[in-house]
Amino acid sequence: MGMPLSEVDRVAKQIPLLPVGMTIGKAMEDNPELKGMDEAEAQSRRLIDAARSGEGGARNASPHAAGVVVALDPLTVFVP
Repeated sequence: MGMPLSEVDRVAKQIPLLPVGMTIGKAMEDNPELKGMDEAEAQSRRLIDAARSGEGGARNASPHAAGVVVALDPLTVFVP
């Protein structure tokens, strides 16, 4: 989006991590500074709108160690 990381960070810090399930809409209701960024700053509004479009989606699609089984024998020996 061509935004400096410092600007993205400034907006992101306005959205709390807790409680679990926090949404951007709820954060705007609770935080007048975030709401002001959305209303007064076009660049911040674009960022917030983009974040809303991805809200609730999968965070990543990469495999990780807990999802990969490595074995010398066929997996049917180890799993039903």
